[in-house]
Amino acid sequence: MERNRIERYYYPLLINTLLVLALTGGIIGQFASYQRTIWAHFTENINEHAHELAQRFALEQRCAEQDRTLGRDHNFSREVLAHLANEHNFISTQVVAWNITSNSKILFRKKGRFASKLKKWEEFLSGPIVFFWGSRFGLRQVSDGYLMVGTGQAKVDNGLIKTEILVEANGFIREQSRIALSLAVVLSAIISILAIQFRLAIMWLYRPLEGIMDTMERISAGNLSLRVAETTGGRIRSFIRSFNNMVSELDRSRKNLESELTRTKEQHALMMQIYSDVLYSVTQGKFLLLSPDRLGDHLAGGNRLGSAKIAGPDDVQVARLYAKSIIQQLYPDYEDLKMLLVCISEASTNIVKHALTGKMIIKKLDEKTLRFIFTDRGPGMSLDKLPLMLFFKGYSTKTSLGYGFKLIFEFASRVILSTSSGGTTVIFDVSMK
Repeated sequence: MERNRIERYYYPLLINTLLVLALTGGIIGQFASYQRTIWAHFTENINEHAHELAQRFALEQRCAEQDRTLGRDHNFSREVLAHLANEHNFISTQVVAWNITSNSKILFRKKGRFASKLKKWEEFLSGPIVFFWGSRFGLRQVSDGYLMVGTGQAKVDNGLIKTEILVEANGFIREQSRIALSLAVVLSAIISILAIQFRLAIMWLYRPLEGIMDTMERISAGNLSLRVAETTGGRIRSFIRSFNNMVSELDRSRKNLESELTRTKEQHALMMQIYSDVLYSVTQGKFLLLSPDRLGDHLAGGNRLGSAKIAGPDDVQVARLYAKSIIQQLYPDYEDLKMLLVCISEASTNIVKHALTGKMIIKKLDEKTLRFIFTDRGPGMSLDKLPLMLFFKGYSTKTSLGYGFKLIFEFASRVILSTSSGGTTVIFDVSMK
């Protein structure tokens, strides 16, 4: 199918491109041929006229040699002077100047009619010769434009007579420039058309892949309900189908996992509820095990008296002294202060040993009750060891400083525990009467 797809589009595009390139080459070739033809026509009369002048001056020089041999003075014949003066046999309005030399000696120099339009025509005779667009025809470039250089020569006994005719060539340049501009416009249009064709071909071929990439990005973001549309055939369609099947399988697996996770959470919540109810009943309401989402009311109740950060062994003593100062200020006659401070030290030590960092908060629930809240962001407690921690004196999963969790449970009037992988919260209320 991909082969048919390529043959249906790329082969005609290739043939079209080759035809366009061949046509472009033909246009460029015709332009080059036309340029040389029109230039040759432009220069033919000028070079012939320059050669004719050289022949006439060679003839006059021979006559002059004969006159000098006979001891007679010699002047240029009226015919030659008339030929130089009258420009009706030539393109008179274009001539800038004549320059005739023999053995580097100037024999004749004359300004043409066009020279009156220029500024310093005498300097143009020795100006540099340039070659127009790589042609073999010389042009002399001046500030006012271009001059065509026509040359001719003839042999004489004592050397060569050379003639040089300068003719204004701006009209020719303008014509060639218009043709070149037209050619540039045509070539630009051809290149633009080819670029658009190739762009459309690439878009047409890779559109399905772009759809796949876009869908893959959205699927990677979690949207497994998406599928790639089968807008093409062949191996790309097979790839799209395989990709869609893979996504469907991932979607089914995700739904199964979510369903299993939901059941697991429900079972865990049920077990926690049963566990909590059993402990609540066994302890006659003194111990309450809660999930983190049911802890909010117990954290919010009461008036806050102060707090202390616990991040190391030294902070255990700081928390103990801080709590002592608050208790003595509110209840100076409290008899069980020493035991309460031991419970505070035990809870603070558990934070240092098991979670590294946490916080103690002291609240006043009523005139006779203080609430102590210890929170951390550790890995949580294992609930299967909770009965041991509650009912076996001195039990601890790590070496600690006191009698452990059971001491807090026995001393406090109420204990609330919430633990998960996000941390542990221990709350115990103490009657201050």
